[in-house]
Amino acid sequence: MAVRCYAKCRSEVLRNFTDVGNDCDDICKPSCRSVRYDISLSKASWPNLNHQQFVMNRSFEQWSHLPEALGLLDAFEYDENTTDFVNDTFFR
Repeated sequence: MAVRCYAKCRSEVLRNFTDVGNDCDDICKPSCRSVRYDISLSKASWPNLNHQQFVMNRSFEQWSHLPEALGLLDAFEYDENTTDFVNDTFFR
Protein backbone atom coordinates (compact mmCIF):
# COMPACT_ATOMS: atom_id res chain seq x y z
CA MET A 1 0.00 0.00 0.00
CA ALA A 2 2.75 2.47 0.96
CA VAL A 3 4.69 1.68 -2.22
CA ARG A 4 1.68 2.69 -4.33
CA CYS A 5 1.32 5.91 -2.37
CA TYR A 6 5.00 6.79 -2.93
CA ALA A 7 4.74 5.93 -6.62
CA LYS A 8 1.65 8.10 -6.99
CA CYS A 9 3.38 10.98 -5.20
CA ARG A 10 6.46 10.66 -7.42
CA SER A 11 4.26 10.59 -10.50
CA GLU A 12 2.48 13.77 -9.44
CA VAL A 13 5.77 15.55 -8.77
CA LEU A 14 7.19 14.46 -12.12
CA ARG A 15 4.01 15.63 -13.83
CA ASN A 16 4.59 19.11 -12.40
CA PHE A 17 7.97 19.32 -14.13
CA THR A 18 8.03 20.40 -17.75
CA ASP A 19 10.75 20.61 -20.37
CA VAL A 20 11.02 24.38 -19.94
CA GLY A 21 11.10 24.46 -16.14
CA ASN A 22 9.06 23.40 -13.19
CA ASP A 23 6.13 24.69 -11.20
CA CYS A 24 7.91 24.22 -7.88
CA ASP A 25 9.38 27.72 -8.06
CA ASP A 26 5.85 29.10 -8.31
CA ILE A 27 4.38 26.83 -5.64
CA CYS A 28 7.17 26.54 -3.05
CA LYS A 29 8.63 29.44 -1.14
CA PRO A 30 12.43 29.55 -0.82
CA SER A 31 13.86 28.22 2.41
CA CYS A 32 14.92 30.81 4.97
CA ARG A 33 18.54 29.76 4.63
CA SER A 34 18.56 30.46 0.88
CA VAL A 35 17.43 34.07 1.22
CA ARG A 36 20.32 36.53 1.20
CA TYR A 37 20.05 40.12 2.35
CA ASP A 38 22.26 43.01 1.31
CA ILE A 39 24.26 44.71 4.03
CA SER A 40 23.80 48.42 4.39
CA LEU A 41 25.34 50.99 6.69
CA SER A 42 23.64 54.00 8.16
CA LYS A 43 24.67 56.89 10.35
CA ALA A 44 21.15 57.21 11.70
CA SER A 45 20.70 57.05 15.45
CA TRP A 46 18.97 53.98 16.80
CA PRO A 47 16.49 53.97 18.25
CA ASN A 48 15.10 57.05 16.60
CA LEU A 49 13.37 59.59 18.82
CA ASN A 50 9.90 58.25 18.01
CA HIS A 51 10.89 54.71 19.02
CA GLN A 52 13.29 55.53 21.87
CA GLN A 53 10.66 55.68 24.61
CA PHE A 54 9.32 52.26 23.61
CA VAL A 55 12.78 50.70 23.77
CA MET A 56 13.68 52.33 27.09
CA ASN A 57 10.43 51.15 28.70
CA ARG A 58 11.16 47.50 28.12
CA SER A 59 11.45 45.58 31.36
CA PHE A 60 14.74 44.23 32.64
CA GLU A 61 13.38 40.71 32.20
CA GLN A 62 12.80 41.32 28.48
CA TRP A 63 16.30 42.76 28.06
CA SER A 64 17.84 39.83 29.95
CA HIS A 65 16.48 37.41 27.31
CA LEU A 66 18.23 39.21 24.43
CA PRO A 67 21.48 37.15 24.41
CA GLU A 68 19.51 33.91 24.59
CA ALA A 69 17.13 35.04 21.83
CA LEU A 70 19.97 36.05 19.52
CA GLY A 71 21.79 32.80 20.25
CA LEU A 72 18.73 30.79 19.32
CA LEU A 73 18.34 32.69 16.07
CA ASP A 74 22.00 31.97 15.26
CA ALA A 75 21.61 28.26 16.04
CA PHE A 76 22.35 25.87 13.21
CA GLU A 77 18.85 24.40 13.36
CA TYR A 78 15.77 25.89 14.91
CA ASP A 79 12.10 25.21 14.56
CA GLU A 80 8.81 27.03 14.91
CA ASN A 81 8.89 26.67 18.72
CA THR A 82 12.26 28.42 18.86
CA THR A 83 11.11 31.38 16.81
CA ASP A 84 7.89 31.56 18.87
CA PHE A 85 9.98 31.68 22.06
CA VAL A 86 12.18 34.42 20.66
CA ASN A 87 9.18 36.45 19.50
CA ASP A 88 7.33 35.99 22.80
CA THR A 89 10.25 36.90 25.05
CA PHE A 90 11.90 39.77 23.27
CA PHE A 91 10.73 40.79 19.81
CA ARG A 92 7.20 41.98 20.61
